[in-house]
Amino acid sequence: MEEGHSSDVLPFEGFPVPIRQGTLSAVIFSDETAEIVFVKSLIRAWPGRAVYLEPGRRFSGQGLDNLSYGRVYDVEAVYEEVKSAAEGSLIVISGAPLLRNFAADSVMSLRALLDEGDLTVVMYHLPLSINELDLASEFRRYYHVPELMDYLLAMRTSSYRGHYRMSLTVMRAPYDFVGLLGDHVFSVDGALREVLG
Repeated sequence: MEEGHSSDVLPFEGFPVPIRQGTLSAVIFSDETAEIVFVKSLIRAWPGRAVYLEPGRRFSGQGLDNLSYGRVYDVEAVYEEVKSAAEGSLIVISGAPLLRNFAADSVMSLRALLDEGDLTVVMYHLPLSINELDLASEFRRYYHVPELMDYLLAMRTSSYRGHYRMSLTVMRAPYDFVGLLGDHVFSVDGALREVLG
């Protein structure tokens, strides 16, 4: 792996692929533990402001001092949040495929907005079930044009005797990280303790 870029952020120690500032990511989680560990760790590690958007009210930002929270129900509201975000911000969009008018055109519009500034957007979804044998189809099903993303990540956790491990599939990443494409398995015990306090 090449020497790290100054704008690369590791969500937590042991996570194999840094998230580069200024990128667009699509993530699929298979369970809530994976969601909590990755999302909260990334927000905690982010060097600037973070904005968390979701349709509903599932997320708890307790202990995340750099976080702003908003409820959104359609992509137009997401556009407004992106336009008003401070430079260098991380914008996390939960349940993005559930938003009204979320389609290929909206993903392209979001990509264009992102490329105009210095923002990082992570869209994610936690469906009731996913076909882990055909993740490419799952990303197309939920995100329409996955080729527009800088990262395509699928995460799941498992536990045994009180210890947690994360399985991460990296299907797409910036060119610097092509050596990290594929499957990774690693412990998340420390990260889970951090986010749960």
